[in-house]
Amino acid sequence: MINDSIQKWSFDKRLLFQFLFTTVLLSIPALYNKYPLFVSDSGTYLVTLFDKRNVPMDRPFGYGFIMRFVSMKLSLWPIILFQNLIATILIWKIIKRFFEVEKVIYIHMAVCSILLLASSLPWYSNQIMPDIFTPFIILILYLFFTSVSNYKWFYMGILFFFVMTHFSNFPILIFSTGTIAALMYFFKINTLKTTVLKSLVVCGVAIAGFVSICLQSYVNNQGFVFSHSSDVFLTGRLSETGLLKTYLQDQCASAPSPLCRYTDSLSNSAADFIWNDQSALNKVSRTHFNGAQATGEEKWHYLNNEVCKPVVKDIFTTPKYLSRFLYYGIRESVIQFFQINIGAGLSQYGYNSAPFWPIRDHVAAELPAFLSSEQNTRHLDFDLLNVINYVVLLLSVCIFWFACIQNQLSKELKVFCLFIVFSIYWNAFFTAALANVYDRLQARVTWLFVFAAILIAVKMIQLYRENKISNVL
Repeated sequence: MINDSIQKWSFDKRLLFQFLFTTVLLSIPALYNKYPLFVSDSGTYLVTLFDKRNVPMDRPFGYGFIMRFVSMKLSLWPIILFQNLIATILIWKIIKRFFEVEKVIYIHMAVCSILLLASSLPWYSNQIMPDIFTPFIILILYLFFTSVSNYKWFYMGILFFFVMTHFSNFPILIFSTGTIAALMYFFKINTLKTTVLKSLVVCGVAIAGFVSICLQSYVNNQGFVFSHSSDVFLTGRLSETGLLKTYLQDQCASAPSPLCRYTDSLSNSAADFIWNDQSALNKVSRTHFNGAQATGEEKWHYLNNEVCKPVVKDIFTTPKYLSRFLYYGIRESVIQFFQINIGAGLSQYGYNSAPFWPIRDHVAAELPAFLSSEQNTRHLDFDLLNVINYVVLLLSVCIFWFACIQNQLSKELKVFCLFIVFSIYWNAFFTAALANVYDRLQARVTWLFVFAAILIAVKMIQLYRENKISNVL
């Protein structure tokens, strides 16, 4: 008994060292950069970190809450280390599902090293952005459905906080839940009763997250509302597909909208429609307020509820337009599925940029590191990394193909791989249909495909060696 305790303590120390080492390993991009990585939207999320009552109209509060808890508002480095720690722990837990305990530690190190060098993972886990939590949610969902221990309820506690980091996480979570439930039942891994019960639990977590976001809006005197900007973003997407122009041409005579006067000058990009100061949407805003000073909250409220909501409601309740919206969504999701470039949005953000102000005002000691980072002093070059990324993803496709024709994988590993592929598609569908087609929104999950391919390759090698030994004997 004493020997067992000594061995367990020894293994726990090794495991702790493993997690610490791989956390630092995955943090190499931030260490090389000399500071965490940023995109333009990072500045918006930093606002929610330092002021819990100042939640932007177009963002949920979840990521700001997590950052406050992790960093204590003292530094941005703990946020990066936390994200990489979660990544390495989830990778470890998944590997343990398929390999013997004594081999997991070596496979885990190999997986983390490959993902560091040849995937999108570290370029998202080292950003001050909630994008990394989407693949985390996918992995947690799989662990919950395959877990038979009491830890499965711990997964739901984590999921509750993670799902509130980004609005897109909610539909991705629901559809991924339906996917894993169907796969678990089809491959007879779970009983129908267990599958239904776990699905209901996940839906309950999603509802709790939905209500929590609404309550946060209510506390901030913004009304019991889930999103103050969903209709603006949807209208931007409709403008990008051309459906908004078609709708306005058909309906402006009978149901005039403030956007009607700009029917022929609508933006071809959702981002341009929303953020360009000369876009139709912003011209409508200036006309409405007639030069009067309006707060950002007043502007968003008007554009979302008075301008965009009636248009979105009409389109979504008219079969003619709804069918075209779904067609465009499916078409664009295929395009989004292959938007895999690493480094999208990682431009230079120096003086007067969106991240500059909250760093200057709240963690001024880190401002020199931010301004002198590699990202802000010279353009980060992702050309070679993207070539490696393409090659590795192609190899991953070949590994999937080889595993399919060999048909030697366990049903558990088949379920995991199929689940990953479907979840990556759900991410593509909902980001393309509801937001825009953009590499940053898809590349955040493509490393999961590489991860699954590595597990397949290791398992196939293991089976080959076992068969070779048995033939010799």
